[in-house]
Amino acid sequence: MLQFEQGRTGTTAGCRGCQKIEKKKPDKFKHEWLLNPRYWSVCYVESYGFFCVLCKKHNMKNAQNKSQTFIETPSKRLKEDSLKIHMASAAHSSAVEADLLQRMSAFHHEVVEKNEVQTTVLQNVFATAFFLMKEFIANRKLIPLISFMEKVLGVSQLKHFSHCSQGSVREIYSTLGDTVKQNHLKRAINAKRFGMLMDEVTDISVSSQLISFIQFWDDESSSMTTMFLSSQNVLEDFSSCNSEAITELVKRELSASGLDISKLMGLSTDGASVMVEKTNGVAAKLRQSNDKLPNMHCVCHCLALACTDSCQELKFIKEVEDVLRQLWYYFHNSPKKTACFLKCQIQLKKVSLSHSEKTKKLLAKRLKKACQTRWLSFDASVTAALQSYEAILLSLQEIDDATAIGLISKLKSVKFLGALYILNAILPVLSSLSKQFQAGNFHFSMIRPAVNRAISTLATLKETTEPLQKLQADIDSFTRISDDLQLRKDTGRQLETLLANYVDALTTNIKDRLGNSPKVIEAYAIFDPLLLPSSDEDSFKEYGEVEVKTIANHFFPGDEDKMTKLLCQWSQVKFFLSGRKLQIPAGNQSSTFFMSFMLKNKGIFHPSMFEELLFVADVGLSLPCSDAWPERGGSVINITKTKFHNRLINEMLNALVQVSINAPESVKCNEIVKSAVANWLKEKPRKKTEKVTVTPASDQCGVVSPNRRP
Repeated sequence: MLQFEQGRTGTTAGCRGCQKIEKKKPDKFKHEWLLNPRYWSVCYVESYGFFCVLCKKHNMKNAQNKSQTFIETPSKRLKEDSLKIHMASAAHSSAVEADLLQRMSAFHHEVVEKNEVQTTVLQNVFATAFFLMKEFIANRKLIPLISFMEKVLGVSQLKHFSHCSQGSVREIYSTLGDTVKQNHLKRAINAKRFGMLMDEVTDISVSSQLISFIQFWDDESSSMTTMFLSSQNVLEDFSSCNSEAITELVKRELSASGLDISKLMGLSTDGASVMVEKTNGVAAKLRQSNDKLPNMHCVCHCLALACTDSCQELKFIKEVEDVLRQLWYYFHNSPKKTACFLKCQIQLKKVSLSHSEKTKKLLAKRLKKACQTRWLSFDASVTAALQSYEAILLSLQEIDDATAIGLISKLKSVKFLGALYILNAILPVLSSLSKQFQAGNFHFSMIRPAVNRAISTLATLKETTEPLQKLQADIDSFTRISDDLQLRKDTGRQLETLLANYVDALTTNIKDRLGNSPKVIEAYAIFDPLLLPSSDEDSFKEYGEVEVKTIANHFFPGDEDKMTKLLCQWSQVKFFLSGRKLQIPAGNQSSTFFMSFMLKNKGIFHPSMFEELLFVADVGLSLPCSDAWPERGGSVINITKTKFHNRLINEMLNALVQVSINAPESVKCNEIVKSAVANWLKEKPRKKTEKVTVTPASDQCGVVSPNRRP
């Protein structure tokens, strides 16, 4: 028992000895650490810990946890390892760099600043170039504007931009245009189908430009998208603008853009023979590479041609158009005569001198030019002439030259005045129809309903003779101007005959021009849910089967399996529509809305079950029916390439038009600018050019102009 107690006591003593051995000794500061030159910035405060004088001077913080150890709070870990870790930290390195910057020369400081703001400076320059491109300002203004911003507005960072040569400026503009184009092409390449819109225009330098747009269903935005593709100088590589040249240019552009010609499912042109000729036209040659390609004659051009044909058939309507054009030239070419005309309007409307000049400009309207090749111009010309009819007569009487006397003899006629009333009632109907066709979301399935409505309105005007009734009510006010302006029975009968003949001619020509669409295009009218009969009606069962077979024969020729599947899928869609009323938003075409609805709702119309029907819907949304977009592109080219900037090469012209049409507004250009800067830097190693020297201009605001050093 005693031995056991002794053994236990000995064991306990041994354990206590181990505890004394294992007890951690307190950390102690060693003065020899501070003798190491590596730790020259460290300061030890008794009973507190380590501080770093350099980090405290520049108020550095840990970038991750914002800790201020060694700066505001001491480091109480009295180990040399803690000093090594701090010396290797990013915060201490930044403090060393900041301290060295204070000691270096001004030249070195400028070099370091330039490296730090290089990307920011490039983004600012590219954003400035983007704004100039968007606002149709000449590219030569970029460098002077940057200099103005640096010297006058105080954007000092721009002094580090040294790529000021004309070659660098062209590359900046080209990179912005390519970036905008590639952003849109990524979505177009991912699209399953696309349509093409083409037109040929002549610019200020008498170059034949082939303008191309593409239209496709964009899955990313779930909407139908139209984008500018390119503008090609046809006569640069070819001797004439024939179908072979245009076809070759189209194939080149599609190949360069990464677009597969087999996906081209629609072509819209202005109807010129070089485009639509059955054997040698552009559409026929493209159909050799894609036999499913349908061709569409632009409905806006068809309507304009129908109106022109009607004017040519009726000599008096043509004479009225010629007189209005001559009247416009008469006043437009003489500031003195125009001032007299505007003064007569102000006097007739009894505007006192107390009214402001702005009020007078609102009341005094100018005449409009009637032009057959410009849509809606005849309507605007007739409206302006009728509103200012009395002022026109008074100004012509006051001028009293030979031309004025001849125009008065034409204008001071009841038949001419009655023709203006007739045109003022009919042309707004045609203008409204043309504006519907020019709308971006207009679908060809709505052409026939829109045309039928316009024809019905014209027939109503013919039956009621509404324009002549307005003339009869207003004739007394015109009689005060001249005794010759009296509506007699024989003149009234002539005007009734003119109204009837003009309406008949318009109706016939519109039907001839707009009633011959390809059958496959007319068949798409079945996708209008508003035309679907009720499921209780006998026609519901067979509704759309003929049209579906027409579509299947065009896109799936000889494939009975796909035709049968398409018919079954159409039958399911009919019952889906009959049991559910779709709420069509305002401003949307019903057929376009339903095809978009199918492509958006893949959960209802799953591709594995409705593959053929979704293909048909995708093609339907890609089919362009109007050539209005290439016309707008031609207008942008005419604004960009003026007589003062008529030497623009096509590469620069394409970049400017890309930004003008496809790019967002200038305030939303951040993403495009960042991508363009990255592409510009990756393109090739950029050399440092000579510094730009500036000389103060003679104006008072201190605008500067850059000059290259010799």
